[in-house]
Amino acid sequence: MRTNHRLTINLKEIGMLGRGPCVCVWLSACVAWWVPLSAWPQAAPLPTFSDSDEPFFAVCRRAQPITNWPLKKLLHAFPELKGLKPDESQAGLPTLLSGVAQNLDLFRREFPDTASVETIDESRVGDSSGSVGEDLALGILGSLPSPMSEKDRERFRYLVVPDPANQGLTEYRTDLHGHRENMAETGFFVKTLGFVTLPFLFTAESQRLSDFRYLGSQAVGDAPCQVVAFAEHAEPQAVRGRLQVAMISIPLILQGVAWIDPAIDQIIRIRADLLAPQPHAGLRRMTTLVVFGPIKFQSRPMTLWLPQEVYVALDSNGYLFENHHKYSDYQLFKVETQQSVQPPKAADPNLH
Repeated sequence: MRTNHRLTINLKEIGMLGRGPCVCVWLSACVAWWVPLSAWPQAAPLPTFSDSDEPFFAVCRRAQPITNWPLKKLLHAFPELKGLKPDESQAGLPTLLSGVAQNLDLFRREFPDTASVETIDESRVGDSSGSVGEDLALGILGSLPSPMSEKDRERFRYLVVPDPANQGLTEYRTDLHGHRENMAETGFFVKTLGFVTLPFLFTAESQRLSDFRYLGSQAVGDAPCQVVAFAEHAEPQAVRGRLQVAMISIPLILQGVAWIDPAIDQIIRIRADLLAPQPHAGLRRMTTLVVFGPIKFQSRPMTLWLPQEVYVALDSNGYLFENHHKYSDYQLFKVETQQSVQPPKAADPNLH
């Protein structure tokens, strides 16, 4: 007997895109995929941490987090900080972080089942070298100058649903007919998740597992933002996801920069990088740049800040993999699972 499952997505309301910047970036790898623990398949146990993870944590413990970098080094490594007005005072940081945590808590509690149409342009460039960060900045401002050795384009529905049991959200894809994507069948490109929940690095519980540093103020579009650097602690409790490269599973410890609009306690742009390269897995760099924009549903009082574009790039084993995600047609929905059961074939009497 074979059972086939299909998700029926009943769309209820179209979201209106408000004014505001939106960009997201995830770096991808050949025959690899990144899965946040909050999006781990419910039927499978969460990955555990063992002695095999210790080499990755050891590398991270030896790294100097960006929260300790000199400002000159930060400005060179993060071209997105161009226009920053530096401020070394940390006096207002606790209040800023508290406001963001409260806003994220409300976001998690009020978040409805949401779907969008996702278009992914994927590329793979051989013998990668140079600065991924600079390439990503160029990609946001215009076209990337890198030669493309392999390309692909796919379309999905990107679904985000509340996960009350884990006090979070679950993000996943289906094809346009409602069949859930198989994360293991990515071919030469990786599909990554976790764009909506990347700001959860700033929830109250996550803040206890990271260090923060106020950098100053900077305008992002029309929004005057406060800029904060963050670095997760090199310990298992801080791991939000894992990168699977062939048979190697890498726990991800992240660091980066967030741009916060203090008027609404909202992260409107965030960049996340590895705390340290992982030579054991041939992983040189993984960078994520996310800019969010406001989506308003008439039946919901809260404006949701959701991704509009995502750029993903991963530098691994001599290759640079990049994903460019675009999101449109945000809608509320409800999911119904349809199940069709095919009875086994009748036994052939001639076989007895």
